[in-house]
Amino acid sequence: MINCRQAATDPKQPFKSESGVMPAISIHEASVADHRDIAAFYERCGYLGGLRANDTILVAVRAGSLVGVVRLCSEHGIVVLRGMQVLPNFQRQRIGLSLLDKCLPRVNNAICYCVPWSYLEQFYGSAGFERCEPRDVPGFLSERYSGYLQEGRNVILMQRVPTA
Repeated sequence: MINCRQAATDPKQPFKSESGVMPAISIHEASVADHRDIAAFYERCGYLGGLRANDTILVAVRAGSLVGVVRLCSEHGIVVLRGMQVLPNFQRQRIGLSLLDKCLPRVNNAICYCVPWSYLEQFYGSAGFERCEPRDVPGFLSERYSGYLQEGRNVILMQRVPTA
């Protein structure tokens, strides 16, 4: 099991072991046994999107502690990247990019959508996602996007089209 409650106490400082050395990060696919810890991690991050048994979930673990999560979800036969969360004290360390790099090959040459915060457009753009309009996405995503906007969230729609 992954310990999602262990992390650096100072959110501005990255976690270091007792020897003062930055432990290596491991990125791997989570098992169903990890779902409880992932749900607790999401709650800690303030993410309310939940998770489903059929999601492909990748986790970033450092020194036995969960520091990042991303999910690939099949919704209405469409692949949606959801729930990208990295603890604040571990951001800007390429963990999010590493999670993206590990999950995108699992898309299997399908179009993949995401609804990120607008300030992350360049981040997702670096992985091949392009901004798109509500009319360009499946109806359920357009509705989700509209709901997020009504809640006051500053989000955008993005898609990643497979290259030939």
